[in-house]
Amino acid sequence: MLPTLVFVFNGNAFAEAKPAAWTTGLAAEQLDRHGDRAIQLTTPAMDSPAAFYQLAGEVRRLSRGEPIGLMGFSAGGALAMRLAGLPGLNVKAVMNYYGPPDFRDWLAYHRGDRFFQHVLTHVQVTPGFVRLMSGPSATQAYIVSAFGLRDQTVVSSVSTASFDRDFQHGQVYDYPGPHGVTLYACYPAFQDFLAHL
Repeated sequence: MLPTLVFVFNGNAFAEAKPAAWTTGLAAEQLDRHGDRAIQLTTPAMDSPAAFYQLAGEVRRLSRGEPIGLMGFSAGGALAMRLAGLPGLNVKAVMNYYGPPDFRDWLAYHRGDRFFQHVLTHVQVTPGFVRLMSGPSATQAYIVSAFGLRDQTVVSSVSTASFDRDFQHGQVYDYPGPHGVTLYACYPAFQDFLAHL
């Protein structure tokens, strides 16, 4: 079987996010061991739809139309899920570690609290970007999401409800920990993702 190219994104509350050894580096190492090819990308600050489409264009250019996987942590996982719905990216599977499946739902749940304020100190949230990151997705990719039962940032029950409404193909996993963990917090989710690449 030929290796699948998998793009891996870090979080950072939708601000610019560079690869990090703790999350994306470990994931890339495991993907390479599995026989796939991981590419860790820096994501620009998601302050507009243009930034989202800039990231999509980079993925499209690097993948050259080949079937790909997407993987992300926190905001990077949310980006991965929403990129999968764009035509022309040819996404087979997505692994979302504790990223909100629907940003509008996340904002409504956290309205005004410290998590909401944290995001607003990192990036200017525009209505156009919120629309891109919310609502039912047309993706045919298999989406795997893992949410922490002790995660106050991306609450498992809220996120699972959003996932079930917005994504038709995939599986949600829960793990007993908080936000900001590695893929080992829910390794069965990662194995499910690998099985669908």
